Amino acid sequence: MHTKKLQFINLDEIQKLTDIIHDMWFNTDWIIFNQAESILTIPFGEVQYSKARMVANYVLLRKYTAVVAKSCLRVHNVKHYELFDRSKIGTYDFNDIKYLNGHITITTCEDLTIDVASDEFMIEIERTDEIIGEYQFRLILGIECGVNLKFDSKI
Repeated sequence: MHTKKLQFINLDEIQKLTDIIHDMWFNTDWIIFNQAESILTIPFGEVQYSKARMVANYVLLRKYTAVVAKSCLRVHNVKHYELFDRSKIGTYDFNDIKYLNGHITITTCEDLTIDVASDEFMIEIERTDEIIGEYQFRLILGIECGVNLKFDSKI
């Protein structure tokens, strides 16, 4: 298995980090907090759009299937964290990350916020080529819609 690690320690890099994880999927059951090492790990599925294959082609609609590779977001120097899960649907996609006054706030496109207390901003992304699922989507006039995400197993 091939892995690649990216480390973000400067707040000027927060937009680049957000761009990488935006719309990538994770499940709240996969979140691990290692208190001894002060690391919060959120495994997530990274859709490999570059490897998508077209499975149907109609006049205004195209259907695609793409593989989902395992990746992890690791927040270092964590004192504690709290989930504010209003939807309770389990699977979410990342939307945004912000850092203010010793708190990293991770928001999703649904009603989930992860508040992480941390003395300093240090986040790592680990990307792998391990396939953990499949993502099916449709493009109608070039706009993505009608998604279906299937994970092969728990990460």
